[in-house]
Amino acid sequence: MNPPKFDVPQLIILSRQRSGTHFLESCLASHPKVRGRGECFIRYKKRLLGIITPNDIPRRDWVVFENQVDRLNIGILMYDHVPFFELHFGPLRDHKIIHLLRNPVAIANSEAQKLANREYYKEGYASHYRINQTPPPNRPFDPRLAEEMCRAIRQDQTIFAERLTTYPRVLTITYESITGNCHASNILQTAAETLLNFLNLEPHPLSTTLQKTGVFLGLPIAH
Repeated sequence: MNPPKFDVPQLIILSRQRSGTHFLESCLASHPKVRGRGECFIRYKKRLLGIITPNDIPRRDWVVFENQVDRLNIGILMYDHVPFFELHFGPLRDHKIIHLLRNPVAIANSEAQKLANREYYKEGYASHYRINQTPPPNRPFDPRLAEEMCRAIRQDQTIFAERLTTYPRVLTITYESITGNCHASNILQTAAETLLNFLNLEPHPLSTTLQKTGVFLGLPIAH
């Protein structure tokens, strides 16, 4: 079977898992000239490897794999999928990138929390929840596991931060500067202006359909 046609999005959100990539993408996609394609690269990788079938993909192929011609198309690329990306689509440096960073402690706690929740709730747990949904109560997570993860996260962020300093079209922004210290439904105005200027788009409110993560077991993460 020939691989499906795949268009590389004009903009890539590059980050580590649990850094707020889907939150940022959903906000940007609220702009009338932007279209979010989610983690289209990993979906495409799974298709090529035969890990999933077309029926396993919740959206039709053209939505997942092809750009919409009248929109700025955005794809999410995680650090660990960069080798696959460059093998199939060429050097990362040739693309326009938003590099999203988040406090490593918050990422590690979020990842450890997700693992604890998934182990307990099984298929009843989702990685992301919409604003009108009620997530199940968080389960206790192993702080030692989070501490171990944190070291690896810091290393990954450092490696990519150094690599991206030589790339011509990169905007580095932090999750904390986008959301502040509250459960915001909109990107903060100053961050929205920075993002839209980078994308050459006219001003527009940027709101999300996702709940902001960052509170675990009822206690806010110390950033």
